[in-house]
Amino acid sequence: MEDLRRQRAPIRRGFTKAVKTLEEELENEHKTRISVQQMYNRAIYQRDQLNNLDRKMDLALLEAQASEEEMTEEYDAVTEFVNRFSDVDVQVREYFDLLACGTEYDVQSSQRNCNQKNQYRLPKLEFKKFSGEAKDWLGFWSQFRQIDNNASLAPEDKFQYLIQSTVEGSKARDVVESFPPSSENYPKVITYFKERFGKEEILLEVYVRELLKLVLKNVMHGNDNSSISTLYDRLETQLRALDTLGVTSDKFAAMLYPLVESCLPEDVLRAWERNRGQEYEHPETKKDRLSLLMEFLKREVDGEVRISMARTGFGVDSTDMKRIKPKYKHKVADEIPTATELFSGQQTLPKIACIFCDKVHPSQDCFKAPKLSLDEKRKIMQDKKACFVCLKPGHISKKCRANVRCPVCEKKHYIALCPDIPKNKVEGEKKPIVDGTVSMQDLEQAAMDYFQKSTTRLPDGRFEVSLPWIEGHPALPSHEDMSLRRLLSATRKLESLGRFDDYQKVFDDWLVNGIIEEVPKHETDNSGHYLPHRAVIKESSETTKIRPVFDASAKMKGGTSLNDCLEKGRNLLELIPKIILGFRLNQIGLTSDVEKAFLQISVKREERDFLRFLWWEKGTKIVKKYRHCRVVFGVSSSPFLLAASLKTLLENVPEDLVDFAKHLLTSLYVDNCVTSLTSMSEVQHFIRKAMHMMSAAKFNLRGWLWNDDTQPEKTIPVLGLLWNVKKDVISLDLRDISADDMERTTKRKVLSFAHKLFDPIGFSSPVALYPKILLQEAWKLKIGWDTALPEELSTRFSHWRSELLLLKEVSIPRWVFERVSDKNGWSLHTFTDASKHAYAAAVFIRAESEIGVSVQLLQAKSRVSPVKQVTIPSKLEAIPAPLPIKRVRDAAVFEVVGIDLAGPLYLKDRPKAWVVLYTCAVYRAVHFELVSSLSTESFLQSLRRFISRRGRPCTIYSDNGTNFIGTANLWKNVDWERIRKSEYGSSHVIQPITWVFNPPSAPWWGGWWERIVRILKQVLRKVLGRACLDFEEMMTVLCDSEAVVNSRPLTYISDDIDDFIPLTPSMFLQEIREVGIPDMDSIDAETLNKRVKYRQKVRQHFRVRFRSEYLGMLMPIKKIRGVDEAIKPGDVVLVGSDNSKRVNWPMARVLEVFPGKDGVIRVAKVKTLTGEIVRPIQRLYPFEVSKEEREILVAEPEVDKELPSGLESDDVTPPVKMSRFGRKIKPPKRIC
Repeated sequence: MEDLRRQRAPIRRGFTKAVKTLEEELENEHKTRISVQQMYNRAIYQRDQLNNLDRKMDLALLEAQASEEEMTEEYDAVTEFVNRFSDVDVQVREYFDLLACGTEYDVQSSQRNCNQKNQYRLPKLEFKKFSGEAKDWLGFWSQFRQIDNNASLAPEDKFQYLIQSTVEGSKARDVVESFPPSSENYPKVITYFKERFGKEEILLEVYVRELLKLVLKNVMHGNDNSSISTLYDRLETQLRALDTLGVTSDKFAAMLYPLVESCLPEDVLRAWERNRGQEYEHPETKKDRLSLLMEFLKREVDGEVRISMARTGFGVDSTDMKRIKPKYKHKVADEIPTATELFSGQQTLPKIACIFCDKVHPSQDCFKAPKLSLDEKRKIMQDKKACFVCLKPGHISKKCRANVRCPVCEKKHYIALCPDIPKNKVEGEKKPIVDGTVSMQDLEQAAMDYFQKSTTRLPDGRFEVSLPWIEGHPALPSHEDMSLRRLLSATRKLESLGRFDDYQKVFDDWLVNGIIEEVPKHETDNSGHYLPHRAVIKESSETTKIRPVFDASAKMKGGTSLNDCLEKGRNLLELIPKIILGFRLNQIGLTSDVEKAFLQISVKREERDFLRFLWWEKGTKIVKKYRHCRVVFGVSSSPFLLAASLKTLLENVPEDLVDFAKHLLTSLYVDNCVTSLTSMSEVQHFIRKAMHMMSAAKFNLRGWLWNDDTQPEKTIPVLGLLWNVKKDVISLDLRDISADDMERTTKRKVLSFAHKLFDPIGFSSPVALYPKILLQEAWKLKIGWDTALPEELSTRFSHWRSELLLLKEVSIPRWVFERVSDKNGWSLHTFTDASKHAYAAAVFIRAESEIGVSVQLLQAKSRVSPVKQVTIPSKLEAIPAPLPIKRVRDAAVFEVVGIDLAGPLYLKDRPKAWVVLYTCAVYRAVHFELVSSLSTESFLQSLRRFISRRGRPCTIYSDNGTNFIGTANLWKNVDWERIRKSEYGSSHVIQPITWVFNPPSAPWWGGWWERIVRILKQVLRKVLGRACLDFEEMMTVLCDSEAVVNSRPLTYISDDIDDFIPLTPSMFLQEIREVGIPDMDSIDAETLNKRVKYRQKVRQHFRVRFRSEYLGMLMPIKKIRGVDEAIKPGDVVLVGSDNSKRVNWPMARVLEVFPGKDGVIRVAKVKTLTGEIVRPIQRLYPFEVSKEEREILVAEPEVDKELPSGLESDDVTPPVKMSRFGRKIKPPKRIC
């Protein structure tokens, strides 16, 4: 009995799943007879199996003499399943009965009309939503009254309908939602709704005011020759609304007549006055004046229609007839006349020139128009007297009858004249920049956004997508005739191969599974697009040996194909080399594929007519029309739709499955799953979770294969390569390559053979590269594609082709770490090389183990050298990445410099001046020059002065200033070869200066000279203040400033612990000599004038301020660098003190640091010339060049050192807060 229960449990689950699927299909509005019948048959099969097991269980219970409780429990369980099937069975039979009365679409749209003989698929009624506007009340209530008066609906349902019939966020929705949704509140909300929005007094005012608006418009725009029919329609709308509210013409005509009469234009009013006398001559009509006026307007409207028909009823506009010359000349027709043109009854008119460029094409399609501003377009149209609606000359827009609508603002004009489109020109002093192109990334992103917005999930989890149409794509023709011709050709080929029945079976399976459907008879004449198809036979395939491939690129000459109208979308596929690399990383390789992946994605019903095709009715020679219900293989957007669906599926998983979903997503390439795992337990786990995750969207992963020694000898294709599952090796797929001799060798055939070698790993690169070299040589000879190659090239190619099949013997291990278990011995090696014929790169992984050394190829690439001859070392050899060593290598002073400008400085005798800063990249020495302008000429003069005094640099770094760029451009015009050959160049090695520019908007690339600019600006601003110097005085101050800045300490000279001589940039400028000299200006102080004293004072202040500012900048360095850059033993620092000036602060070497319990260093012991002291790190100022930049010292680790014995905590100087300029901040004193 227990065995029966275990056997029945999965059958019950299968029955429940089948019934649930059938119920969901019955609720689907897009269901078909075939889909319902399929689900129903599956449910019956599960029910029959369950009934058999239920009967066996009853016999077993009787034989075991089960208790009454057990029998009752069993009976209740069986009855529950029987009742559930009975309920769904009734629904299915009712659905089939309705189908007997009409088509499937009739059942879905209007089941209540199944007894009608003429079954038409009417458009879906759109219920007008109410926003609370009084003028919309009548239309809304006339529709909703049907729901309100429906006695079969419960009040709760009516309440929900009322909520849905209001606009979200409107005042009407707020009123409805203010009542709790219940049956008791429905009458209350309806009453309040009518009182709030349906008051007759308010509605009367609304429509009367509309009449008054027409009156005011006529008064203000009396010359507006708008159409009389439009005015008549507006008047009728308002009068009918008033009549609905009880304001009938017989009662209120005296009030309404003056309003209506005032709405009429002057010419219509004159005609009415002439006609009114005739109307009043027949008093027996007893009509009020308002009715007579409206009847008069109706006759005017009818007359206007007749006039329009008389003028344009033959397909020729009167304005166009004026342009037709009365004399006819014999002229050969540009196009061949056809019977279609004769049947259409249209007259071929002469082609009209574009009003914008005077070329023969429609003005609305002119490429020049988007480049013009709206005012320029209007001026051109006014000059050529063209219509602002249809862009044709000869009439004005008020009389234009063209049916034109702008897709942007929906007004009556072409998009070329839309004011809502931003101008493509930038107006100003600079030249206009035309931005009329759209990047491919924007189009791909738009396709992705449209996919996410339009894609839905069906009840069974399947994706339903829309085709990504290109905006403004050309008209798509039917191609039915071409598809018929292609069908006959494909049929003859299939019959000759004996595969027609196999091809027919594929379509039969698709029809049963709902992949395709026959076009209903009442829709066969609707417009659509037909896709030709052909059979692709692949005998090597284990799953699909023959399959149809649809040609969505087929088109007539000069026509349009379906692929021309669809956006391909973003490439969401993983790169094949990346997937192959993942396939080779772990011990067990695993492959699978998605069964009919494209056919698992549904296409929305409204777009299926663009996926029609022709095929024979089974057993007959009658051509039937079918259409695809799923994504078609052969349409350009299909790979994107599949990849986007898989990406959406695997990105929306529970949080605990995110990592697995990423692994699965990166293992998929189109419909192939390729990965590798470390053990069989991981393989089983991966297969189980992957199948469950993919089945949620009806994707079935099948054909799982992994390497195993027990498996028979078997070779399968994996992403274009061949994988021997038993030997676990990878080789090339050469099955389509033949070594037979060709009649003649052409460039086209060489290219074909070169492309047949597909090797994403690159282990055959030496062989695959040779035909590419031959092809390049043929290209240099300017040989045609189908011209026989010279004998020498043909012989070389034949020799290569005869040895090509030897590649079948070449294979590499799939697992790159075979027989290697220790990951510590792995290393990656990259090799590159080049010759005059080609260049290549290869990446190997080297693994050391107890067995030995293993080297495996990971990836290789090769390219043919450019056709243009280049020198191998400078262009093709591997060039290392530019490293900072170019800026910090051992070089002479100012051999590598950075240049920048600071300013402006306002002088006494000149308006402005600027400082040119030259900073040495190696020794950080500076040189200042003063210039009077930012021009290239001024900078050149400054550079010449710098070179004359400091020497000629080899490399210059700068930003993208116009004067720097101008100088670099001037140097490009210098004939350096001529200079080298000259008398001067014969004794000197002249090399051009290399100028390196920073990227635009990246000033931090020049940080090593920008910090000097900052120091100079701050100190000059504080020292000079508002003082004005003349040009010579400023030059003198800058020279003094240069000397002070170059005297700043960078680091120390000697490693001797007792030697504390600082190293400064001036030592390199003056051969390790200081620049300090006696102040020559103070020799004769009595005769000095005030100006000389002032300059001396400025120089002294600059020296003091610079040292103050410079030392103040040293402290934040370690804060910016972080904890790892804190002061360490061996560093040389300046010891700050409140009792001495900053210029007199002593140098010291750090002997020991004392971290606290939290590991942060707060105190250090240092040694000065006078002895050892302990100071907080806030009082220690590091140098610009730290100890780590000089050498790496190996010190013994010291952990948690405490303060030396005898050192009290009071002896430690408390932290001193410093301002950003180095000043001491006094702490506030508390009053006890």
